Amino acid sequence: MHSDAPKVILVERVSFPLKSAKFARSISWERQGMRFQTCRKLLPVAVLSAILVGCADLSAIREFADSSIATAQYTGLVEDYVNEPLREERYQPVRYHPTLEAMATARKQEEAALLARLAIVESYMKALGNLSADETPSFDAELDALQGKIVKAKFVDEAEASSAAVVVKLVLRAAADGWRQAELKEFIEEGNEPFQTIVNGLRDIVSDGFSIASLNERQAAETYYGTLQKSTADPAAKAAVGEWGVYRVAEIDARAASIKSYAAVLERISDGHQKLYDHRDDFPNPDLLRQMKEYSEYIKSIIKKLNIDVGVG
Repeated sequence: MHSDAPKVILVERVSFPLKSAKFARSISWERQGMRFQTCRKLLPVAVLSAILVGCADLSAIREFADSSIATAQYTGLVEDYVNEPLREERYQPVRYHPTLEAMATARKQEEAALLARLAIVESYMKALGNLSADETPSFDAELDALQGKIVKAKFVDEAEASSAAVVVKLVLRAAADGWRQAELKEFIEEGNEPFQTIVNGLRDIVSDGFSIASLNERQAAETYYGTLQKSTADPAAKAAVGEWGVYRVAEIDARAASIKSYAAVLERISDGHQKLYDHRDDFPNPDLLRQMKEYSEYIKSIIKKLNIDVGVG
């Protein structure tokens, strides 16, 4: 838990000369034509119909990217973390309220950086999925807004602030220059280190900060309802307080389970991308693609459980 306001590290807006989407599309069509001619010399006529969508079937990587994108929707976990001190107020004596309110203010200052991390993971994985499918990452409102998000974000860690700018610049460059599957290796090479910094930083905050906050809330709730039960001799009142306490603690436990699951998903995203980086010179290795399929299936299974726990979908 953070009792002091975080150190503010400002991130300058990414200064990158963006080409128009029309220009990017023209480049991509030109590259597609060149790629088609190259593949035509290497492959039999029977498979030329597959060339228009790329020389390699990397659908397992696309599936891994798509499943990872889904993790960005759980902004409610960030909101729960930010508001935990205010929920805890109901269980704590009035003399502790100023401290809890100060904690809530400090966490509110962290919120923009936490949401920016989610947006960065989403945009990067969208681009990874596009490239693996031999598609050019597109300019869209979310990608344009991402620059503003990292400017407003107050990253406590300077390495994360720098990594955020690098990842966004890379995604913008891939979109502006009409990158396709041929540039996938370059994208992964340049993106792995800063992407790992962002994902692992987010995972650490979730597994440590979010989890500790949830534990504190649970302990406060148990103490509060336990004290209330002891304060009355009325059996009916004692039972009612006990039931209400069980309900509140169950709510907290459900949030704690979601936090644990989300941290596990982030770890798999990190491991999966590292696997791509380690084997970037070996596309499309069947064993690698099988492992990427396993990563995506695991992520989807956890997301399905998360959707039930947090009421998404």
